[in-house]
Amino acid sequence: MKLSVKWLAGLAILVFSVVAYAGLSTSTGVSAAADGGVYVTNESSTLTTESSPPTGRKYSANVYSTYANTGVRNIGANYDWMIVTVTDSDLNTTSTVSDNGPSTSKFTGIDTPSGVIQSAGFNLGLDADMGGSCTGAAAFVATAAAHACVVTNQSGVIIITGSITGSDDFSVGEKLSIQLKDQNTKVNVGAVSDFSLLATGSSSALSGIQVDAITFNGDGTNAPIIQVSKNAAKVTFNDGVNDIAYTGLVDITFKESAKNTALVTMKSVVASTAVTIPLVETGYNTGRFDNKIWLRQHDTTKGIIAANSAWNPNGGVNCSTLATCVVTTSETAVQNLPVINGPVTITYTDAATKSGSTNVARTASMKIDTTVPTADITAPTNKAEIQTRTPSFAGSLADTESGIDVSTFELHVDKAEDDTTATNYKDVIGATGTVKAAGNKANVNVTTWVDGVTSKSWTYNYPDALPTDLSAGVTVNDTVDFQVQVRDMAGNYGYSDSDTATTNVDGVFAKYAPHYVKIDQVIPTLSSAITGKEYDSTLKKDKANSKSVKVTFDGNVDADTVAASDFSITLDTGGAKVPTAASVNNADVYLTLEGTIPSNDTPKVTIVGSISDKAGNVTDSGSIAGATDGIPPVLTITTGTGSGLGAAGEATGPESLTKNKMTVTIVADESLNGNPSVWVTEQGYDGGANVDPIQNNHTAGEGGTAATGSGGGSGVATAKGGNTYSIVLDNTNSSGTSTESRKMAIRVLATDLASNETTAGGDTKTSTYVYTLDSKVGDAAMSPATTTQDRPYIQFDFAASGTAAKDRESTALTITSATVDAGADGVDLVDIAADLVSSANGITWFYRPSEALATGKHKFVIKTKDSAGNTDTDTLTVTKSARTDFKMTLYAGWNLISVPSDPVDTAIANVFSNTGIKQVVTYSATTPKQPWRIASQAEGVWTSQTTPKLENITYSAFILNVKGLKRAINCGFKKLETSISLDNKYGLTNTGMDDKRSLIELNNISELSKKHDIKLRIGLQCVWGRKSNNINIEILSDKINKIISMNPYKICLADTTGLATPDSIKKCLKIVIPLIKDIPLVMHFHQTNKSWQDNIITAIKMGVREFDSAFGGVGGSPFLPKSKGNIPTEELVKLIDENGFYSGVDKSAIEKTVLKLNRIVNKIPTSTFV
Repeated sequence: MKLSVKWLAGLAILVFSVVAYAGLSTSTGVSAAADGGVYVTNESSTLTTESSPPTGRKYSANVYSTYANTGVRNIGANYDWMIVTVTDSDLNTTSTVSDNGPSTSKFTGIDTPSGVIQSAGFNLGLDADMGGSCTGAAAFVATAAAHACVVTNQSGVIIITGSITGSDDFSVGEKLSIQLKDQNTKVNVGAVSDFSLLATGSSSALSGIQVDAITFNGDGTNAPIIQVSKNAAKVTFNDGVNDIAYTGLVDITFKESAKNTALVTMKSVVASTAVTIPLVETGYNTGRFDNKIWLRQHDTTKGIIAANSAWNPNGGVNCSTLATCVVTTSETAVQNLPVINGPVTITYTDAATKSGSTNVARTASMKIDTTVPTADITAPTNKAEIQTRTPSFAGSLADTESGIDVSTFELHVDKAEDDTTATNYKDVIGATGTVKAAGNKANVNVTTWVDGVTSKSWTYNYPDALPTDLSAGVTVNDTVDFQVQVRDMAGNYGYSDSDTATTNVDGVFAKYAPHYVKIDQVIPTLSSAITGKEYDSTLKKDKANSKSVKVTFDGNVDADTVAASDFSITLDTGGAKVPTAASVNNADVYLTLEGTIPSNDTPKVTIVGSISDKAGNVTDSGSIAGATDGIPPVLTITTGTGSGLGAAGEATGPESLTKNKMTVTIVADESLNGNPSVWVTEQGYDGGANVDPIQNNHTAGEGGTAATGSGGGSGVATAKGGNTYSIVLDNTNSSGTSTESRKMAIRVLATDLASNETTAGGDTKTSTYVYTLDSKVGDAAMSPATTTQDRPYIQFDFAASGTAAKDRESTALTITSATVDAGADGVDLVDIAADLVSSANGITWFYRPSEALATGKHKFVIKTKDSAGNTDTDTLTVTKSARTDFKMTLYAGWNLISVPSDPVDTAIANVFSNTGIKQVVTYSATTPKQPWRIASQAEGVWTSQTTPKLENITYSAFILNVKGLKRAINCGFKKLETSISLDNKYGLTNTGMDDKRSLIELNNISELSKKHDIKLRIGLQCVWGRKSNNINIEILSDKINKIISMNPYKICLADTTGLATPDSIKKCLKIVIPLIKDIPLVMHFHQTNKSWQDNIITAIKMGVREFDSAFGGVGGSPFLPKSKGNIPTEELVKLIDENGFYSGVDKSAIEKTVLKLNRIVNKIPTSTFV
């Protein structure tokens, strides 16, 4: 071959190009800025917020996901995975890649006549010998068969058409397939027109050869493949002036792009710190970037509290750089985000936008829905009983958040034959939500339903007769169970629930219970009957009734078709009876007769009317004979042969009181299955709380064994014939010591021949059968133990409050003998039995010597007998001492004082012997027209300035006990006031008597007052509490009723502590006024409460017309540290008159009295002394 000068010049240019461009070359291009976007997709539902989604995804303005909560809520597969997508072509970069031939087929150096050496490039057979150099090369000669000078020996070069066999015979129309093997990691993203064929080592494009097609773009592992053909006889390139023929090697260039990475941040309501996650491009030139996020339930106990990401900008195993970021979906290293309701927020920062703005935040939100859809079944009604075997099903679905995924609706029906006892009807959906084998899915057509609706009603007519496997010749009487499941668009499964209870052991997650219906075509029949049973609709169970018979059918009965007249009952004694009433509970019919059914009767029940079951099957005949005896025996229990001395029927009679033994007689109205068992339980002294457990549950007697431990035991009564039994309760073992008045409760247990058990009596003091065990006379307490009085009142109390409870007498005593040594020191015994006076209850006795006692010790010997027959002798001593002077300390000015008893000499000059005392003022209600009495001393002489005169000093009567009453009787009083406290502690402080003792004393006062024709005003202290305003309604009512029983002429309610308020006064009076009826009511208030005026007006409006008051508000309680005075009379009268009521009191007289009192005492006293 000969070369022209022009060609040599071109080749020289080519040589310089080879030096400049030899080897692989790339160039990069970036497209103009575009707007980016970020979207979220639920992996399972494929719903996405991308308005123009790719194939396989569906647009939705609101996309929901959920998270798993095992054991509480089921979700569909992968509904807790969300896909995050970014679209931004700005992140997609392309490069131009140049391939100068496969490295395995490179030339080792080819000499050309012009001295040009080409060692790289594709040999396309343009001129294989390169001007003769290949043929003259020793290397080619030696290895011609494999040398690159042969076109088809190059790796990846294949002849498609033609017969190129050498190195220079690539002809027009022939085609080569070329694989760009050195670019196996690159992927072509350009078109055919983007490929260039260049003279090796230059940027000069060749004409005469072309790329026809792209066979394979490459996949990052396998190199791209193209088709090349020759379309002209000569191949040339343009040097800028001329087209120059070219016969050398060829470089091939194309466009490639890598899979790029985008970054977004994610956060939730509970994981609010934004965390960066990487998204990887979905292809090599897509501009779309995806990654998955696993949504997990936020759980501090499991450490699921913060988001996790695969992105680690500081260099981690997953993503040390964007280029090396590897997306993973494995659970152990997955990108996950804790959530609990609330949205998931994804943020993408768009670095460059079409408008030129930079770093624009783009966001997308995934809503979280954890509320399961509701599925209701309205037909058939749960537990309904029907006849049709092809029922129609109906119901509704609802989901107000993500909406219903209608394609997931399933109605499951167990169409197999089940038993009629409804024990295996739970065969549709299991406890974990797995559909059971028997839960056949009905073929409900949902193709016209629309996904995402918030509610949907549905109906379905079952096409097959249920149960589908009913045996031939068998009448259907089976249960069919069914249940619905459906999923919402977030992936949460919901189930129908036949039971509104929050827990149901038979349902999914022990909550969602299946429905069932009974298909019944069997005529109802009677299956059993039992006497003595009626239905308690409140407790939902049977209860005893000896007038009732319970009959049971083989299935549930329609109550609307049942009447009492539909039945006839024939007792064993004969004669058909029609029930007076009938009630129905499912399969049971309860029939009530007019009279009591004998305990051992087994009647016959006959159907005489028309009765339907719940399914509508009707019967009008049938009977059942020999009903089961369900009535327990009736026991009649009596007690007797005790030692009580009272008459039969009295509390002290032999059937109610004993000092040891008591006989219990038991009579049953039918034969028993063995002798009755008897318990006797000690219930405390005098009916109080049992404080000694060792004395509880003891019995002994005929046929029984004594129980000696605290656990107790029972005695067995002895048969006496004719269904009569008896047992003697020997109470010797009930206590190791003799005690007073223990209440003994009797309980009897018996069983009849039909095993019906009955209990009569009980173990508490409120038992029907109780007697009193009294094994001793109460201990006597005498007061006073010492006295200076010549004729003192001496009290013998056999139930004193200071005596232990077990030693207090509770029954009336008889004094069989009483003596005293009148001469003192055991000399001159005197029989005083006839002189003793008893209290109303016969427990407390009083004695006043007819003559003065001698100074010294006096021994009283009292012999007594109680109502149980116990006897006792008490020896008691009173010491009489000589009287001593009573001294009191007085201060300058006025002193409010009282004297302890009548002075020996009552003359005022002898009582007040100190000449420093100038004036004495006292008050006596015995002269209401002039109650004030004044005496003055001048030069040792006392004179009185009032009428009546004040010449003698005696003590006034304020009674709180019988002793005080007797003194008041001697003074001639016909009206007295006494009171007790509603508060036990205040009563102890004020009177020295507890609540129980004060009531006994009040009763004694009442009885003795009646004998002396004395009227009592009885007051109740601390009605509104001692420390806080707290009215005990029960205690108040009880005390008022006890006071009423004593026939007082007035009743007074005292606000002793000043705690009353208008509201609490209303509350109190609403209780008291109806109880006292016509008895006048007096109110006693104090100034402690600043609202005492409101209290007065409230009481007046409630009907009260009398109030206690004191001039100047003097008075108060010495036992209350902060006690204030009584209501001032002058202010009370003013309050009443100014509020439109009429007091009837002369105001001017009150003013004069107050002024006079002021002049006498200088000022109104405000002492707290009563």
